[in-house]
Amino acid sequence: MSENYDNLSDSQLADKFREHLAQEGVNDEHSIFPENEDGLGTAIESALSKMGITPERMQRVFGLSECGCKERKRFLNRLFPFFKKTTEKEE
Repeated sequence: MSENYDNLSDSQLADKFREHLAQEGVNDEHSIFPENEDGLGTAIESALSKMGITPERMQRVFGLSECGCKERKRFLNRLFPFFKKTTEKEE
């Protein structure tokens, strides 16, 4: 990875990161519990949405047809899933 990453756009940098992980054997299907839908991607989306940064706004401001947010969210959720704490009542 000798490429100068300072010259890449955020989208290009994210794609390079995903490519590098794929080369290491980690892809968007990598997850211990693939059915889990909550994770880092959901947390990032929630935080950005609260600040008014939404996929629709990004598309409008930057003139994009698709920002890739859904794919990155899904990728991050599968790579870094959150687990709900459960408690079992002892009988």
